[in-house]
Amino acid sequence: MERCRRELYLEALGFRVISIAYDDVESNAGLIVALMRMLLSQYETSQTPVKRAFFEENEVIRLAASLARPTRPKDVEDHGWPLGLESMWKK
Repeated sequence: MERCRRELYLEALGFRVISIAYDDVESNAGLIVALMRMLLSQYETSQTPVKRAFFEENEVIRLAASLARPTRPKDVEDHGWPLGLESMWKK
């Protein structure tokens, strides 16, 4: 009962809980390792490079959200240079 409460508490906090019986680890270690690799592989980063424009666009979106008013190109220009947005606006 205590284990169920602990698992429920951790899941409520946002953790993913995986229960594995010791007998399975002892008798089927290779299978458990394969299953864990399958589970953890979904959290690996992709090998494709991310374009710089993706980060620049995200910074503009963060700026717009923080201003809490309509965003003008001048706002991005004034705020953008420290963020490294010159490649996006000066072409």
